[in-house]
Amino acid sequence: MTRIARIGVALWVVFVVVVVVGGCGDQAPTVPSGNEALYEDPNYAPDTDQDGDVPKATFGSYTFNSTSHLLANPYVALKPNSAGWVFREWFGSPPVTGGGAMILDASYGGMVRGVKTLRIRRVAGGDDGYEDELIWFAQDTAGNVHWLKVMVLAAEGGPEPAQYVGVLHDDPAWFFVPNAPTVGQMWYHETDGVRLYRHRVLSTTATFRGHTNLLRVQRILDEDGNEVFGTGWDGPDDRDDWYFETSTGMFNITIDVDPDRGMIRF
Repeated sequence: MTRIARIGVALWVVFVVVVVVGGCGDQAPTVPSGNEALYEDPNYAPDTDQDGDVPKATFGSYTFNSTSHLLANPYVALKPNSAGWVFREWFGSPPVTGGGAMILDASYGGMVRGVKTLRIRRVAGGDDGYEDELIWFAQDTAGNVHWLKVMVLAAEGGPEPAQYVGVLHDDPAWFFVPNAPTVGQMWYHETDGVRLYRHRVLSTTATFRGHTNLLRVQRILDEDGNEVFGTGWDGPDDRDDWYFETSTGMFNITIDVDPDRGMIRF
């Protein structure tokens, strides 16, 4: 399994992203300007019809149309140039704000194998390290939001080239959020027949830290590689519970390790 399969798919896990911003705990890292050509897909030229729109692209049973980059799923309603989401670490009960922080920036991700995408850039950094990572998303015509491609620009172990995931890698779909999730629904992120993560909807009416009617998704990394996906907070696998809120248009809380530490969107 490549390192990007372990790190790239863990971009949203607090264990990975929480870093202390040295000397300035009240400030989030900033997204640096960069060469957009680095993010272009050299293997697939833009594929347009005579009207300049993207034709339908179908992978397995999933079809993506000309608006696939405009995520309209109520739990992940993101558009290009929706920038500046700041997440900060919290811990304890009652919760207090810690020094960890990250920032997410959304932009048009271009054509990826004939699919119009939305690209999220995640930056976190400080004295303890610096991370700069990209994920390309798209929404199919049924309303499912897919991960399609990941890339590590900078991390402790060095950069990693872009890698297709999910349906673009001929694997089962890597849903970020499916259309109309229901309690008990499960989906996996797997590569070449190896299941890396299991997701399970625990509630669609969860309450947490003053927020109500949240979608709560349990996400488990199969850390020991036996595909059992233990649900305990203390291992042997890594559990995170994600909370999505329709009023904010994006998940705003994640929990890592135990219910007393996580990150929240400010």
